[in-house]
Amino acid sequence: MTSGSERRTASIDEDSLVIIHKAMQSFLINKHTSLEEYKLLKIMEGLLDAMQTYSSNDSEASVTRRFATILDFLLRSTKVRVREGEISSNATQQMRQYNAIVFGESSKVQCGRKIDILLACDSNSAKPLELSSIEIKKPGAHRGEVEQQQNKNL
Repeated sequence: MTSGSERRTASIDEDSLVIIHKAMQSFLINKHTSLEEYKLLKIMEGLLDAMQTYSSNDSEASVTRRFATILDFLLRSTKVRVREGEISSNATQQMRQYNAIVFGESSKVQCGRKIDILLACDSNSAKPLELSSIEIKKPGAHRGEVEQQQNKNL
């Protein structure tokens, strides 16, 4: 059984989609899908879709996947790529290697900090230029967890 609030939200989402699709129609008819205005409408459509499937009970992996999907869509026509899946940052790996040289060997294995989502500039080099790292905590995470994550990101 759905509540009145859920029905109103669904109605607003559907009304918004109708407006977006009407606006998109002229771009499609005139084959102007490469224009920025059309791309923005597609982004709005994608965001509405993502919001409809959001739940405060989602796991960290679900939130990460949904956010990465939105970023993929937003960055589609750029050289910025979304890398996800607890990958290692080259920058932190290099800093650990530097610290080991300067301050003494701390570990035989040099690994970087694991990151949920990494934005990197697509390049011809073996190691793409890392632009930003994003760590995600599930909704309702304890304040201590969130603060620890914020410190990890600094």
